Amino acid sequence: MVKFGAMNFPARPILAELEAVWEMGFDLIEITIDPPEATPEKLLANRDQISNALSAHGMDAIAHLPCFVRTADLYDSIRYASRMEVFKAIDALPELGIRVANLHPSYISRMARHMGDYAHRLGIDFLRAALERAEEKGIGIRIENMCPSDGWLSEPEEFEEIFEAFPGLGLTLDLGHANLSAPRNRSIEFLRRFGRRVAHLHVHDNFGSSDEHLPPFCGNVDFIGIFSAIKRSGYDGTMTLEVFSKDRDYLRLALEKVKALWRSI
Repeated sequence: MVKFGAMNFPARPILAELEAVWEMGFDLIEITIDPPEATPEKLLANRDQISNALSAHGMDAIAHLPCFVRTADLYDSIRYASRMEVFKAIDALPELGIRVANLHPSYISRMARHMGDYAHRLGIDFLRAALERAEEKGIGIRIENMCPSDGWLSEPEEFEEIFEAFPGLGLTLDLGHANLSAPRNRSIEFLRRFGRRVAHLHVHDNFGSSDEHLPPFCGNVDFIGIFSAIKRSGYDGTMTLEVFSKDRDYLRLALEKVKALWRSI
């Protein structure tokens, strides 16, 4: 049975965020390992309380590895520091009892976009190193399809090389990202090519021009068509509602609507 999750807001203490996610009725928390309140150090300092709260509420947890890093940056020092932040997060997961992590591929922007294959090789080199680190720690990695503005791994065809090179890698299919800068949502094409790789879903809405993270049914993502295709694929895993609103009533309502749609299809 599909489990529905939400993310913590890393500007707030993780234990308060965990309680808030549970109180809204979610089965799962996707812990974003980002500063200032969800760094590896702060998570590990609260690992017993986190474990106790998850157990008491019957909730699962997965990780979202650091977002605000530059793992394929052309500056060696920035690239090295960014990779170390990701590796530090991976190393913390076994102590937190987390065995699955979502990973953003490297951003390729600014000057790197003029470097062609060199920038892509930096991204693949990071991905290889992250997967090796995760395998050592017993962590399963799911890579996320990104926004076209991020410069790499937003189109289904770009993933052919990645999944051929890394056969154990799963896919986090982000339905909102797949809706950007295209005449049609690319989620169906991802499912057609890589349906067996899909191991997690990110669910949010937009109008196709910017990554707005709206509640589902507030933009133009075809959730009925996409959910129908996902169900036909036999998917029965986890999905995180990435609704980023100051008023969390929208997140609560999104959970009700998404659950109702999923069950009705």
